[in-house]
Amino acid sequence: MKSSKVEGYELGSKSSHELESATLLSSQKSNNKEFPTLLSREDLIRIEQTEPIWKRIRIAIFVLFWIIWIGLLVTTILLVVFSHKCPNKPDLPFYKAKVGYWIDPYAFKDSDGNGIGDLPGLISKMDYIKDVLNAGYIILDSLFTGFSTSAKYLNSYSSWTTIDPLLAPENYFGTMVKKLRRLGVELVVAIDFNSLLSDSTLLKELQNPTSKVPGSGLISRLGNPITGSAYSVYGGSSGLVDVDLTNNQVIEAAKAAVVEILKLGASGILLKDAAFFSEGKSDYDNTNKMNNSLKWFAKYQSQLMFANSSRAFVEHLKQAVQEAQHITGQHKLLILEAGNLGFGLPQGSMDPTEMFLSEDQADMIVGRHFVKQRGWHAATTDPKVMQPSLAAYLECTSNQTRQNIFLTTATSHDAPQASVYATAMSFLLPGSSLVYYGSEINAEFKTTAPPTGVYPKGKLPLCEEGETCPIGSHLPMLWDDNGIVFSDDPNIQKAYADFFTKSVGKLTSTVQFATSKGRDKDTIFDLVQKMVQLRNSEPSIQWGGDVNVVAAYKNSQEVEVFSRWGGYGQSPILTVVIKQGMGLMMDLTMANCSDSKLLYSFPKSASLEEGLKLDSHVFLKKMHDGQAGKDATIYLIKCPAKWE
Repeated sequence: MKSSKVEGYELGSKSSHELESATLLSSQKSNNKEFPTLLSREDLIRIEQTEPIWKRIRIAIFVLFWIIWIGLLVTTILLVVFSHKCPNKPDLPFYKAKVGYWIDPYAFKDSDGNGIGDLPGLISKMDYIKDVLNAGYIILDSLFTGFSTSAKYLNSYSSWTTIDPLLAPENYFGTMVKKLRRLGVELVVAIDFNSLLSDSTLLKELQNPTSKVPGSGLISRLGNPITGSAYSVYGGSSGLVDVDLTNNQVIEAAKAAVVEILKLGASGILLKDAAFFSEGKSDYDNTNKMNNSLKWFAKYQSQLMFANSSRAFVEHLKQAVQEAQHITGQHKLLILEAGNLGFGLPQGSMDPTEMFLSEDQADMIVGRHFVKQRGWHAATTDPKVMQPSLAAYLECTSNQTRQNIFLTTATSHDAPQASVYATAMSFLLPGSSLVYYGSEINAEFKTTAPPTGVYPKGKLPLCEEGETCPIGSHLPMLWDDNGIVFSDDPNIQKAYADFFTKSVGKLTSTVQFATSKGRDKDTIFDLVQKMVQLRNSEPSIQWGGDVNVVAAYKNSQEVEVFSRWGGYGQSPILTVVIKQGMGLMMDLTMANCSDSKLLYSFPKSASLEEGLKLDSHVFLKKMHDGQAGKDATIYLIKCPAKWE
């Protein structure tokens, strides 16, 4: 092993001892060097006594540090305690967070050239529903087997679960749900459990499934005497029989149908014709208000509608919805609508449909407060009953249930109408909003006769001859005046064009016109688009509380003024509706809305621009801008945020 060397000295040798000695001597010499003398403790004490300014400076710095630190701490605490907290946004279900679009799928878009709309055609036009209208979910009516049968009337079904073959190939439902989900659109399916076609396979599978006649001398919904042992509210000539919804086997079949549809991906169920579910004695009676020239309205014992026994059936279906929720782990919606009563809403008393709103029954009901003539399909002895108004809405609803009402201007039983007032109110009041297909483009029809070359192929809704029959709720979507968008088939396009000429005649009532450049900007379509936008984005409109009517205008026949507030930190929205007269000199301080700005007006005001800051007094003019402005003028005013 080689020994280590350092500068010529081998470790362990005699020379290494000499190296150690040399190193020690060098260290001693270094230690003998002179260094500056440092201050001792005594020196520091003496300096502190003779020069006290440094002591004061140190104390001052120390005190100042703690003053600043404590001040910052106190300021932070005060800011946290007294500053405005961030407004809370509630976790809203899809049907409250978004606006829905209600569709008769047979009428929307024909993809296979037979003149009848179908589900693939509907999916191909989802860009219109989602991107143009900005709707967040759809309600599909009349899905189940019925139209393809020999049934004489619309809304006649032979199944509760099988999709009509004219609408889609077998097993297409699941495919459709997946496509809708990719688009971010929810699906609600409408079902009518009240009646089935008399030759339905389902009726043959059930034991004693039909209802017994609930009385003698009754008149059917079609105006004919009810005869025979198999009861039908629509009469024997309709081809329908009422199903006994108190029969346990029938109840289980209905529950199974609900669970199956929800398991396949539907987000909710709409129960149709609920007023007729189980006819029996009830307190409902509107016969004294009717023009008795029509048999249904004159003789039918209307006390049989809205019977308490119908509530038990709805409770069973609610259990089915809860079962589907447990299976899927997702919230499922249960909506209920009264049906094609012919009778409209009462005056001065509650909407009887609210009887189905409870924890064990429906989540929502479809309100008829702003449909055409408030749902009355025949003349009444008191025409005021047929006029929609804020006062009538408040009288007919309770503040506990208004948030559970779908507001719409049309349904599958009430045809679309041209009404600025009804359209705006269906978005601005509590609850949720629905747009029935065609109502967004002011689709009104001149005829009561259905076309034969295109849907509904000559079939009529179930109603008595002579009443206002809702055929307008089941006519082809007015995409254009020539049928090119509705169908690719030239023969169907010709049939569509003939229908358009006879039944519509106005290019302004088409989607093509509504979405074109160069047209007027104050159309019903513009109003619907803006209302959907505000409903989706403005907290006090989307989830605001109950209606606060401004006292000074409570009894006015010319104007309606009310506000809604979305809660802490939100800006109340003041709605001013001018129905008659030249306008209104509005004192905004009376509505606690000074220092506000104009959010929106319809028709647009030339003197008041959107976003304009308003003084405490402002003149709101009644606009007369063609047909769109004759019904009413709407002003929405955004008040300062309230931090209470």
